Order: sequence, then C-alpha cells, then structure tokens
Amino acid sequence: MPLPKNFTFAQGAAIPEAWLTAFQLLRLANVKKGDSIVLYAGASGVGTAALQLGKLFGVNVYSVVSSEAKGKICHELGANGVVYYKGNANWAK
Repeated sequence: MPLPKNFTFAQGAAIPEAWLTAFQLLRLANVKKGDSIVLYAGASGVGTAALQLGKLFGVNVYSVVSSEAKGKICHELGANGVVYYKGNANWAK
C-alpha cells in the first residue's frame, strides 16, 4: 500500500489499522446483511471505517456522535441514522 503524499509513516499506518480493527469487530459480532448496528464515536477513524464496511455488508448503521459536523460526516458516509448525545439527556432511551 503506497504512503499518501504528505503523510508521515505513523499517519499512513493508522489507515489500515482503523480498517482492520473495524473489519475484525464486525466479523466477531457475526454481522449479516439486514442486521442493525450502533457505532459509538461514529465519526472516528474506526467508526467511519465500520460504517462504510457495514454499508458494504448490507447492514443498517446508526451512529452516535457529539456534534452536527460529525453527524454530517456519518450521513455522507451512508448512516441510516445519527444520534446526538451532547446536550441530550435522553439520548440512550
């Protein structure tokens, strides 16, 4: 895998690490087409990788995020829904 220009080695190494972590978590959970998953920190590196992999696997993906900007990222990546926890005392109900 070529290192993107202007990336340090550590930055470049973080890309496959996030994707492999997300893939392993989805496999360990035995996620199948039609299942639904909730991603906490949905706009994080592992979260965005899991969101995209989940959509690829035909999964309904819901992301929990702290801000509108992070929610926009998740929506753009195909999240079925986004929950905003910051300032929302009832977010987990």
